[in-house]
Amino acid sequence: MKNCIRKKESWQIRSLPYIPDSFFRALSTDYVRLYPGTQQMLASLKKKWTKKVYLLSNAQRIFTAYEMNVLGITKYF
Repeated sequence: MKNCIRKKESWQIRSLPYIPDSFFRALSTDYVRLYPGTQQMLASLKKKWTKKVYLLSNAQRIFTAYEMNVLGITKYF
């Protein structure tokens, strides 16, 4: 029984750092939007080229992945 409790506690402890980060990001971001024409440009790049499009950023993945999903642009990368 002790092993199960320890495993559960260690999982919870490892996941805790993401909770304050996500909460802070949600509170500190008024709105997230694309620049005009961004989605059309990404769709055009995906349609015309067989190469992949990559996103290079110094932002934390936990923030970027969520915002890309909210904006509907994840499918282009």
